[in-house]
Amino acid sequence: MSDNVTPIGSAPSLRGDGALAASGRTDAPEPAPESGATTVSAVEPEEWAVPVAIHGASVPDSAADDATADDEEGHYQFALRSLGARAMSTGGLVKRLQKKGLTYAEAQRVVERVASAGYLDDAEFARVRIERLRERGQYGDRAIRQRLMQDGVPNTVIDEALSESPLDDPADLVLQAARDRASRLRGLDRAVAERRLTSYLQRRGHSGSEIRAAVQQALDEADDD
Repeated sequence: MSDNVTPIGSAPSLRGDGALAASGRTDAPEPAPESGATTVSAVEPEEWAVPVAIHGASVPDSAADDATADDEEGHYQFALRSLGARAMSTGGLVKRLQKKGLTYAEAQRVVERVASAGYLDDAEFARVRIERLRERGQYGDRAIRQRLMQDGVPNTVIDEALSESPLDDPADLVLQAARDRASRLRGLDRAVAERRLTSYLQRRGHSGSEIRAAVQQALDEADDD
């Protein structure tokens, strides 16, 4: 397993571009049905489980083993399709499989197989997520940390990713966010506009000292326009 892959010791929801973006892999195999078999697409496990008995006759152990293997392969293919639609962390993929109906232990086994094939990289996922949250959402590091935790990224990976991607000028980021928002507050009483803009920037995870200066400057500029 790659050094960048986080071990799945415990269960920890950006690139939604239809590719395995965070891992860098784009060659996820499409699930191919066996000859003569009917393709099953993302059905719940109970809908395709093999019964243990038919008309009172027990299924042979070999048949049960084959059914288990088929289930595991189906879960693996489902995991790859999920990553193809939306990048996820290891913890996020575990949660996705659990929602499908797998137990935590079953989901772990599938994710370990996916990770060993090179389709998961928590460090790269976090790096890309941080970049997008800053550029598109103008989020501060506090809010970014919360988002990554919700995505199932371990704290140790978050700490490392944030330390490797420091902001050149945090004050500039919060000021730009304040300017963009202030344009929507024109015509409001100054006190009301300050309160709303301050609340908005706090939700974006920016610090208090930077917020106060940015609010005043952004509203002053908006009044001058």
